[in-house]
Amino acid sequence: MRYRKKKDPKLFSKILVITLMVLLVLGFTVPGFLHGNQDTSQGTYVEPRFCQADANCYLTCDGAPLATLCSQNLCVQNSCEEGTLYPYVAVPTTFTLIVNANSSRVDLPSRMNEQNLFVTFADDTVSLFSTGMVLGQVLEKVNVVWANGCLSFGTVRYCEDESNAIILTVNGEESGEGTYYQPQEGDLITISHQQRVVDLVVREDEPLAQDVMME
Repeated sequence: MRYRKKKDPKLFSKILVITLMVLLVLGFTVPGFLHGNQDTSQGTYVEPRFCQADANCYLTCDGAPLATLCSQNLCVQNSCEEGTLYPYVAVPTTFTLIVNANSSRVDLPSRMNEQNLFVTFADDTVSLFSTGMVLGQVLEKVNVVWANGCLSFGTVRYCEDESNAIILTVNGEESGEGTYYQPQEGDLITISHQQRVVDLVVREDEPLAQDVMME
C-alpha cells in the first residue's frame, strides 16, 4: 500500500510570505522607476523646429547667437545641449559649381535666399560655411533637387531617359557620387542634363555601309 506524503503547511506559508514580499517590493520600485524615466525624457526632449532658411534656426547659447543649419525645412540643432554634424565655420570652403539644363546654364545666384547663411553664391563661386555638407544640401539652398533620375527646379523637371542623362563631373572627371559628393576647396563641379553619348563600335570584319553600297 502506498502512502501519500502530507503537505507541510509551514512550507506553504513560507512561500506565500515570500511571494507577498516580492510583490510589495515591486509595487514600490517599478512605479518609481517608470516615473523617473518619464521625467528624464520630458526634461531632455526638444520639439523639432520648422524652417525655411538658416536664419530661422538661430539659437542663443551662453548669451551668444549660434548659427544653425536649416536642411529639408528642419533645423538640424534645436537646443544648446544638442550636438551638430554641421558647425558654422568662419573660413568657408570655396568651389565652382555649374548646372546646365535645357542646353543653357542655370543662374544659381538668382535662386539664392539671402537668409541662408551656410551656403552663398556669387556667379559660379560657392562659399560653404560648414564642414561635412554634401552636394545635395548645396543644391537645396537654391531650390534645386536632384533625385530619382531628375533635376527639378521647382515645377520644372529634366529627367533621364533613353536619349538624355544627368552627368556629374568633378575637375573634369565623371563622378558617380551624385548628391553625396562632398565639395572640396578649389573644385570645379559641373552637373549637366545632356544627350547621351553613344559609342559606335564597328568590327574589323564588318564592312561599313558605304563599302557595301560601293560593291
